[in-house]
Amino acid sequence: MLFWYIYACAFLLGVVLPVRNIRLWVKSCLRVMFVSLGVIIFFSLATARQAGAGLVLLPVIAFFGVPTVVAAGLAAGLYVQGIVRGRNVGRGVVVAVVLLALPVLIGSAWTFLSEREDAAARNAVWTQHPVVQLGDMNFQLPLSPRFHLVYRGADGNFYGGNLKRQRSLEEFAEVLATNSGPLVLSQLIVLEVALDCDGPSRAYCEGVSGAQLRDWCTSVPSEHRSVVCVQDADDARFRVYFQTRGNGLTIADGDCVNGRCYTRIDISPQIELIVSFDAALSDSGAIALDAITHGKRLWNGLITLREQ
Repeated sequence: MLFWYIYACAFLLGVVLPVRNIRLWVKSCLRVMFVSLGVIIFFSLATARQAGAGLVLLPVIAFFGVPTVVAAGLAAGLYVQGIVRGRNVGRGVVVAVVLLALPVLIGSAWTFLSEREDAAARNAVWTQHPVVQLGDMNFQLPLSPRFHLVYRGADGNFYGGNLKRQRSLEEFAEVLATNSGPLVLSQLIVLEVALDCDGPSRAYCEGVSGAQLRDWCTSVPSEHRSVVCVQDADDARFRVYFQTRGNGLTIADGDCVNGRCYTRIDISPQIELIVSFDAALSDSGAIALDAITHGKRLWNGLITLREQ
């Protein structure tokens, strides 16, 4: 919507801008628009299906998107001005309405198609229930947006995937399609729930959006929900890490770093349980006990899905 406001302002400027050679100005604006748009398209194609593509494209779109939109708005406004100068005011008004509405219609269609494609990609992953291996344990894992997984790829290296984000979902779908046998994890992170987080940017909330998790919980079979759909105060307070020994967090039990405190125990010969919470809560020794109790509850829930 911000780009439309920029476009509309540029359009109005083009309508009133006192220029002599309107055709020359329109051609110049269109050249700028196509060059800037070409740069965006080039980077989009170059980074397609690459990890971190969004981080690369964001500054490109921010830098080249503005001149693209401004040039398009100026060209459209100047074109309308040329029609009005030809003493065809009625036609100029009709063309102006069409040119102002067209970006909105295109943007709405693009949003609708993108959301439908995103929903299909999410469902393709979130409705699966693969067998994973973490240390000396195998179990079925409900692929919830609440999970961040560090998993082994086909090349033998470990990669991180946050299942609440579209890019990670696309990459993870490919991993599941090509993987044979249990999916090997070195770390399974259960994100805390941001109960009030919603809106278009909810995939980037701290932890996982409560609204996004509720959407998932109502759209998947009941056997997928048992572990992570119960939401209480502890779900909002604690982030839980299950990791193979020596992989992942190395912060000592009871230490606090960057405003977060950590408590840890062993839950098997090969697997560690670590729970983090806000340092502001650490003045009570009961908080660490609550954190471990919460982590154990999640682990026991996962074990109920263990492959027999």
